[in-house]
Amino acid sequence: MAATNEDKHREAYEAAQDAVRALDPAGTAARCGARWTPAVDTASDAADTESGARGAGRAGGTSLGGGTNLAGGDPGDSDPAGGEHTGTLELEALGHLARITWPALDFEADHPLLQTFPWRLIALHYLATATSRPIAENWVSYRELPDGLFYADTITREVEEPLARLFATDTAGFLAAGAQMGGTPGGIADASLTFFPLPKVPVVFALWAEDEEFPAKLKVLYERVGAANVPLQDLRILADMLGAVLRRGGRPPADR
Repeated sequence: MAATNEDKHREAYEAAQDAVRALDPAGTAARCGARWTPAVDTASDAADTESGARGAGRAGGTSLGGGTNLAGGDPGDSDPAGGEHTGTLELEALGHLARITWPALDFEADHPLLQTFPWRLIALHYLATATSRPIAENWVSYRELPDGLFYADTITREVEEPLARLFATDTAGFLAAGAQMGGTPGGIADASLTFFPLPKVPVVFALWAEDEEFPAKLKVLYERVGAANVPLQDLRILADMLGAVLRRGGRPPADR
């Protein structure tokens, strides 16, 4: 029996989980602009304290700090502790916090868009692939990215053109819709919105309003360094997701 789309989605999600679980969560957080909070194991701490006290007594009252982790490696390398960490990784997206438990990789967020399957899968890809390179303001369209020509027309047809028609003479409505989903106004075009669907993956929606000579135009732009922090296909999906919310006046989809 051929695999269904649901099967393929589940396999992709599980593969992404496996890739993230193999990483050191503290290094991953540092690399991805997130925050790692290890869980407090009171029972383990008490046992360590008692064991240390006994050891200090046998050594004449001197205890050397044996809890220091000396494992090296660059942030994001494979986990030197063998995946034994537990805790919570927090990252900011669209002005909200998403919490990811480790190692279960369960998500908790109060923004509906951050509770959807596509965003959670993209977030896992981000944790696995994002680099520590700082982002700048080198804005490019999808077609200017490596291998971006394949889906560029899809973004134009399904995201940019519908939004240009919808907000052709309503830049105020465009900005208001974006503000409801964490977008901040910028200085590109007649009106623009910068979204951070992930900490180091900014996406700009730039709108040129209709006038007497030219029809309205909207472009989705990516920061060149930030665009490399997730797979190319994920950038198209993010454009779809953000565009759909803008078309709904800032209201996220009801389905998860």
